[in-house]
Amino acid sequence: IAYADKHFNNQDYTDAKYEYQVANSIKADETYPLERIAEIEKIIAEKAIQADIRNRYNSSIEVADGLFRENNYVEALLAYEEARSIKPDETYAAGQIQIVKRKLSEQETDNQQAYDLIISKADHYFNEEDYSMAKLNYTTASQLKPNEVYPIDRLKEVNDMILMQRQFLQENYDKAIADADKYFATRVYDNAIESDRNAAVVKPEEEYPAAMIARILKILSERAIIDINHEPILIPNNTTQKFTFVPVQVQNRKGNYIFFKARNKSDKEY
Repeated sequence: IAYADKHFNNQDYTDAKYEYQVANSIKADETYPLERIAEIEKIIAEKAIQADIRNRYNSSIEVADGLFRENNYVEALLAYEEARSIKPDETYAAGQIQIVKRKLSEQETDNQQAYDLIISKADHYFNEEDYSMAKLNYTTASQLKPNEVYPIDRLKEVNDMILMQRQFLQENYDKAIADADKYFATRVYDNAIESDRNAAVVKPEEEYPAAMIARILKILSERAIIDINHEPILIPNNTTQKFTFVPVQVQNRKGNYIFFKARNKSDKEY
């Protein structure tokens, strides 16, 4: 635990997770390692999401700046809009959009060209059912030409489709959670975990599925009947390792499981 906490405090989450897993294999009834492991998995997942957002934003800004320097204001506007959709709180993209729009307003031909191109892209996103990007482009087109009716009408359709998508996702999420809670109540924990994971995929921002998974793992750990082995065992490639234990009585099997924790010690796939 001391080694694990040291790695955790140093933000060395991979090694910390491994040490907590080792600690859990030694004392399965301790909840602290499981709580730390769940926390680490959440941190790693969040870091991956933020890194992806940052990379996509920087890539869009790099493209937009290049187009802006080449006075290609139409394409630059679209690229800056894409960057703003990735990180709405960033002020740079918003500022550049205003500069590009001013330049386009000074050139009516370019303004019409920008409008036509943005409408074309908006229609493409709409047909591909990417309603968030469609909404962004129709909004931009409407800002370029406020008197045009087409983007306004399309925005009404887009908002309706977005509402339908949200309702569909909510229905799927609610069903997955209902299934998970039902399995949890009847102690069918493997199905409960699977349903909670399905719910997390539908709505990653919700904390309830992850909390329930951690709760189930804690229950399983606390109710463990027997530890088959306490020390790590190295199993060479292409060999068999057998473990013996007393079988659980048939009438008690519904809520019991066998856990194996394995780690690849080589640098090859397995």
